[in-house]
Amino acid sequence: MEDLPGAIYQAIQTLYVLTDDSDRRVLKEFGLTVPQFNVLIHLERHESRCLSDLSKRLLCDRGNMTRIVDRLERAGLVQRMPDGNDRRYVQVTLTTRGEEIRRAAMAQHRASLAQRVSTLSEQEITALEALMTKLQEGLQEYLDTLRSPASESGEGDQGAEQL
Repeated sequence: MEDLPGAIYQAIQTLYVLTDDSDRRVLKEFGLTVPQFNVLIHLERHESRCLSDLSKRLLCDRGNMTRIVDRLERAGLVQRMPDGNDRRYVQVTLTTRGEEIRRAAMAQHRASLAQRVSTLSEQEITALEALMTKLQEGLQEYLDTLRSPASESGEGDQGAEQL
C-alpha cells in the first residue's frame, strides 16, 4: 500500500508553495508581502489590535510582528497608538491609505482565488472545503495534545490558535 499520509502531506505542501507564490505575485502589485497583507486583513478601519494579539492570530513571534508593523508604518498603511488603559501595550490601526490598499488588495486577491479554484466544479469545491475543514479540526485537536507545560504557562511557543 502506498504511503497515503505522506502523499497527502506532500500534496498539501505543494499546494501551500503554489498558493504562497500566487499570493506573492498578486500582492507585489500593491507593494505588500504575504505577512503584511495578513496583518492588514486582521485590522479593520476603525478597530485596533495590540501587537501580541496580531502575533498570536498570525502565528508569528512578537519580534517578527514588530518588524512587519514597522514596515507597514513606514509605508503609511498603519499607525501605532498607545493603549489608553495600559501604557505597556501599543495598539495598531489602519490609516486611510492602509484601508484603501487593504480593500484593493483584498479584491484582487479574491479574484485570484476564484481563478485558482476555477478548475473545480461547485460540487468539488464544496466537498474539498468540507474535507479540509475536517482535516483542520483534526490537526487542531492533535496540536492541542502536544502543548508543552511551558506553553500552558504562557512561556515558549504560542501554539496554534484557530484563525
